Amino acid sequence: MPTETLYCNAFDGTTTAWVEVGSSPYLQDNDVDHIKDYHAGYDERYFRFVNSSGSGTINLVKIVLEAMTDAGSAIEELVTVYINDNNVGDISCPINVMTFLDIDITAILDTWAKIDAATLWLETKIGGYMRYVRRAYLLVDYGGAAAPSLYQRLIAGVVI
Repeated sequence: MPTETLYCNAFDGTTTAWVEVGSSPYLQDNDVDHIKDYHAGYDERYFRFVNSSGSGTINLVKIVLEAMTDAGSAIEELVTVYINDNNVGDISCPINVMTFLDIDITAILDTWAKIDAATLWLETKIGGYMRYVRRAYLLVDYGGAAAPSLYQRLIAGVVI
Protein backbone atom coordinates (compact mmCIF):
# COMPACT_ATOMS: atom_id res chain seq x y z
CA MET A 1 0.00 0.00 0.00
CA PRO A 2 1.19 3.54 -0.56
CA THR A 3 2.70 5.47 2.30
CA GLU A 4 3.38 9.14 2.67
CA THR A 5 5.96 10.78 4.93
CA LEU A 6 4.91 14.28 6.00
CA TYR A 7 7.85 16.04 7.65
CA CYS A 8 7.59 18.92 10.08
CA ASN A 9 7.69 22.17 8.10
CA ALA A 10 6.55 24.86 10.54
CA PHE A 11 6.88 25.96 14.15
CA ASP A 12 4.72 28.81 15.43
CA GLY A 13 6.45 29.31 18.80
CA THR A 14 3.26 29.37 20.89
CA THR A 15 5.38 27.95 23.71
CA THR A 16 9.17 27.90 23.53
CA ALA A 17 10.38 26.44 26.82
CA TRP A 18 12.86 24.00 25.26
CA VAL A 19 16.21 25.06 23.81
CA GLU A 20 16.02 25.41 20.03
CA VAL A 21 19.20 24.64 18.08
CA GLY A 22 19.60 25.63 14.43
CA SER A 23 16.84 26.92 12.20
CA SER A 24 13.08 26.82 12.60
CA PRO A 25 11.09 24.58 12.42
CA TYR A 26 13.85 22.57 14.24
CA LEU A 27 12.27 19.14 13.59
CA GLN A 28 12.62 19.07 9.81
CA ASP A 29 14.49 16.33 7.96
CA ASN A 30 18.17 17.07 8.69
CA ASP A 31 20.89 16.09 11.15
CA VAL A 32 21.61 19.57 12.53
CA ASP A 33 18.46 21.28 13.77
CA HIS A 34 16.80 19.99 16.96
CA ILE A 35 15.25 20.87 20.30
CA LYS A 36 16.40 19.77 23.76
CA ASP A 37 15.34 20.04 27.40
CA TYR A 38 15.79 18.47 30.84
CA HIS A 39 13.31 20.42 33.02
CA ALA A 40 10.00 19.17 34.40
CA GLY A 41 6.81 20.52 32.84
CA TYR A 42 8.37 22.34 29.87
CA ASP A 43 6.53 22.35 26.55
CA GLU A 44 7.38 23.27 22.99
CA ARG A 45 4.49 23.99 20.64
CA TYR A 46 3.11 24.04 17.93
CA PHE A 47 4.80 22.12 15.12
CA ARG A 48 3.00 21.52 11.83
CA PHE A 49 3.56 19.21 8.88
CA VAL A 50 3.66 19.29 5.08
CA ASN A 51 0.20 18.78 3.58
CA SER A 52 -0.61 15.35 2.22
CA SER A 53 -1.17 14.46 -1.40
CA GLY A 54 -2.73 11.09 -0.61
CA SER A 55 -6.30 10.04 -1.19
CA GLY A 56 -8.41 7.04 -0.44
CA THR A 57 -8.79 4.98 2.70
CA ILE A 58 -6.49 5.86 5.58
CA ASN A 59 -5.21 2.64 7.14
CA LEU A 60 -2.65 3.86 9.65
CA VAL A 61 -1.18 7.16 10.84
CA LYS A 62 1.85 7.36 13.12
CA ILE A 63 3.76 10.25 14.62
CA VAL A 64 7.45 9.42 14.28
CA LEU A 65 10.10 11.23 16.32
CA GLU A 66 13.85 10.83 16.26
CA ALA A 67 15.05 11.27 19.83
CA MET A 68 17.58 10.34 22.50
CA THR A 69 18.59 10.91 26.13
CA ASP A 70 21.98 12.37 27.10
CA ALA A 71 24.79 9.85 27.63
CA GLY A 72 25.07 10.46 31.40
CA SER A 73 21.58 9.18 32.19
CA ALA A 74 20.98 5.79 33.78
CA ILE A 75 17.42 5.66 32.42
CA GLU A 76 15.69 6.46 29.16
CA GLU A 77 13.99 9.81 29.76
CA LEU A 78 10.38 10.35 28.65
CA VAL A 79 8.82 12.94 26.37
CA THR A 80 5.03 13.29 26.30
CA VAL A 81 3.57 13.72 22.82
CA TYR A 82 0.40 15.66 21.96
CA ILE A 83 -1.37 15.68 18.61
CA ASN A 84 -4.06 18.34 18.19
CA ASP A 85 -3.84 18.88 21.96
CA ASN A 86 -4.58 15.19 22.68
CA ASN A 87 -2.05 13.34 24.84
CA VAL A 88 -1.15 10.35 22.64
CA GLY A 89 1.47 8.88 24.97
CA ASP A 90 5.10 9.03 25.97
CA ILE A 91 8.19 8.12 24.03
CA SER A 92 11.11 6.64 25.93
CA CYS A 93 14.27 8.21 24.52
CA PRO A 94 17.18 5.75 24.24
CA ILE A 95 20.48 6.69 25.90
CA ASN A 96 23.09 8.29 23.66
CA VAL A 97 21.75 7.05 20.32
CA MET A 98 19.29 8.92 18.10
CA THR A 99 16.44 6.48 17.47
CA PHE A 100 13.17 6.70 15.53
CA LEU A 101 10.19 6.12 17.84
CA ASP A 102 6.54 6.08 16.85
CA ILE A 103 3.02 6.22 18.26
CA ASP A 104 -0.12 5.12 16.42
CA ILE A 105 -2.41 8.16 16.12
CA THR A 106 -4.90 6.80 13.59
CA ALA A 107 -7.81 7.32 15.99
CA ILE A 108 -7.08 11.07 16.12
CA LEU A 109 -6.04 11.71 12.51
CA ASP A 110 -8.66 9.63 10.70
CA THR A 111 -9.36 11.99 7.77
CA TRP A 112 -7.15 13.74 5.25
CA ALA A 113 -8.37 17.12 6.55
CA LYS A 114 -7.29 16.22 10.09
CA ILE A 115 -3.91 15.02 8.82
CA ASP A 116 -3.36 18.31 6.96
CA ALA A 117 -4.35 20.35 10.04
CA ALA A 118 -2.32 18.29 12.53
CA THR A 119 -0.30 20.01 15.25
CA LEU A 120 2.35 18.55 17.52
CA TRP A 121 3.62 19.63 20.90
CA LEU A 122 6.09 17.97 23.21
CA GLU A 123 6.39 18.10 26.99
CA THR A 124 8.90 16.96 29.59
CA LYS A 125 6.83 15.99 32.64
CA ILE A 126 9.69 14.86 34.86
CA GLY A 127 13.05 16.58 35.19
CA GLY A 128 16.19 14.60 34.55
CA TYR A 129 18.84 14.34 31.89
CA MET A 130 18.76 16.19 28.59
CA ARG A 131 16.38 14.85 25.95
CA TYR A 132 16.97 15.66 22.29
CA VAL A 133 14.39 15.53 19.49
CA ARG A 134 15.75 15.97 15.98
CA ARG A 135 13.04 14.97 13.50
CA ALA A 136 9.26 14.66 13.48
CA TYR A 137 6.99 13.39 10.76
CA LEU A 138 3.61 11.82 10.13
CA LEU A 139 3.72 8.42 8.45
CA VAL A 140 0.47 7.70 6.62
CA ASP A 141 -0.44 4.31 5.13
CA TYR A 142 -3.43 4.55 2.81
CA GLY A 143 -5.30 3.15 -0.17
CA GLY A 144 -6.83 -0.29 0.30
CA ALA A 145 -5.93 -2.95 2.81
CA ALA A 146 -3.57 -2.00 5.61
CA ALA A 147 0.09 -2.85 5.12
CA PRO A 148 1.19 -5.96 7.04
CA SER A 149 2.93 -5.36 10.34
CA LEU A 150 6.61 -6.14 10.81
CA TYR A 151 5.57 -9.26 12.73
CA GLN A 152 3.28 -10.39 9.91
CA ARG A 153 6.08 -9.88 7.35
CA LEU A 154 8.55 -11.84 9.50
CA ILE A 155 6.09 -14.73 9.90
CA ALA A 156 5.53 -14.76 6.14
CA GLY A 157 9.28 -14.85 5.52
CA VAL A 158 9.37 -11.52 3.73
CA VAL A 159 12.87 -10.09 3.67
CA ILE A 160 13.09 -6.71 5.32
